[in-house]
Amino acid sequence: NPMQAETVQAIAARIWPGDADDPGAREAGAVYYIDRALAGPYADHLVTYVTALEQIDAAANSAHGSDFAYLDEAQQDAMLTSLSRGELRGVSGGQAFFNLVRTHTMEGVFSDPIYGGNRDFVGWKAVGYPGPFYFISIEEQQSFEPLNMPYQSIVDL
Repeated sequence: NPMQAETVQAIAARIWPGDADDPGAREAGAVYYIDRALAGPYADHLVTYVTALEQIDAAANSAHGSDFAYLDEAQQDAMLTSLSRGELRGVSGGQAFFNLVRTHTMEGVFSDPIYGGNRDFVGWKAVGYPGPFYFISIEEQQSFEPLNMPYQSIVDL
């Protein structure tokens, strides 16, 4: 639902923060990747997400009087640190959930845009990966310099 999406987006934005000048998970649309994945190949994680997000918002309300998505960044960071250590009160399996959502966030930042994330090639630009090409020379494969190639997705092949 929309509130769960806001919470996932807020978590992802703290895992890979960004802004207009230095895009992160929010700007890359990682939440859209996660949403699509939970509706498809990661459907077995849906109950885990729903349960954990409900517990995280309850913990945020208990500690700060607001859902997680509406806390300031320092409060979110403190809660996520506790979650990553499995110490966030009221969240069962918090450490495992944090590791899961962190993995899915990174997938959303670095996957091919066809899967819903990596908008405007945010993740690929961060690491200098131009995307899939039918042919990349041995020299280009071994280069430590950024490749002078346009960014493209699977759909561009």
